[in-house]
Amino acid sequence: MPHDRFFTPQNLHHGEIIELEDEESYHLQKVMRKRTGDLVEVVNGKGLLATAKVQNAGFLEIQNVITLPLLPLQLSLALALTMPSHLEWAIEKGTEIGVAHFILFPGDKSQKSDLSANQKTRLAKITIAAMKQSGRGTLPTIEMLPEIRKWTPFSDPLFFGDIGTDEMKTPPKEGRLIFAIGPEGGWSEQERVTLKALGGNPFSLNPNILRAETAAVVAAALLLH
Repeated sequence: MPHDRFFTPQNLHHGEIIELEDEESYHLQKVMRKRTGDLVEVVNGKGLLATAKVQNAGFLEIQNVITLPLLPLQLSLALALTMPSHLEWAIEKGTEIGVAHFILFPGDKSQKSDLSANQKTRLAKITIAAMKQSGRGTLPTIEMLPEIRKWTPFSDPLFFGDIGTDEMKTPPKEGRLIFAIGPEGGWSEQERVTLKALGGNPFSLNPNILRAETAAVVAAALLLH
């Protein structure tokens, strides 16, 4: 775990002085107790990683900058809303594994139809922490979509988790891919019909019935690695 790694959304250039934002600055000074002259790592969530020298009061002098490689497959994981703790776990682990983009939506059998502003902020913070912890260089984005019946066709290949499917197509191993996972109660029949109408391909992740958050992690692991 790169415990001396900090996040900034800014661009990173050799010799530039940057200031960390509030929580990262607090973590640098009060939690990690870094002092002037200490070396740390800075990641900007856009693929850049730099070493930096601590100046004072949360300011860093950028030194060496490198570009971290992307995975061959850029995976968008579409997750139906489920229990907040389960959703948080799925997004944390999905970030660690390498998911590029999260799409959240209310499923027909979801218990929630939306997320509060505080919940969205918390999910964003979880992705930042998981990005730093896992050592990856890109910060996944989070997008909220309406119910599946309101979706329009995607330009990227679409697959969705389902059990007991025959003649499954094989998801691509590189490029871009969207994989959708239903809520705890599973897909409604109307959602299955709509997903297929959108060009979606059913794909069985496991012969057993998986919890939604387990399915999210299994899908990310199988498709990305």
